Amino acid sequence: MKFFLAIILLSFTQQRLHCQSSCDTSKLEKEKCIGMTVEQYKAKTSVKNKLVLINFKADWCIVCRKQDHIINAIKIAKKDQLELIIIDMDANPLISEYFEVNGLPIHKLYKNGILLWDHTGLLSEQEIYNAIRPFE
Repeated sequence: MKFFLAIILLSFTQQRLHCQSSCDTSKLEKEKCIGMTVEQYKAKTSVKNKLVLINFKADWCIVCRKQDHIINAIKIAKKDQLELIIIDMDANPLISEYFEVNGLPIHKLYKNGILLWDHTGLLSEQEIYNAIRPFE
């Protein structure tokens, strides 16, 4: 029994270490990052003179799926003014722990590393535009 528990613990530890080191922020696949560290998160939100919209989601989250088309429309419409980063909370346990996530989707808007706005829950496209507009 101890051997079995040791194998499970070792497997979990290796997965955790992989998650901490597998995010190469220069090669984000479809704006998604796996295993992002808190330091990498802070670096991504510190873009000079550009708004950064972070969308926290999970594949199993029904509300997040409803929000996907809205986020994609905003990404296309604001591609020159806004950087969009999508963070899958299941693939980024360090970020999930850091922010003590207890509801999805979460939206956070940054400029120069400063949090300007955040919201948890479903928003319409217009509501997100209204949140972004004062900071453009």
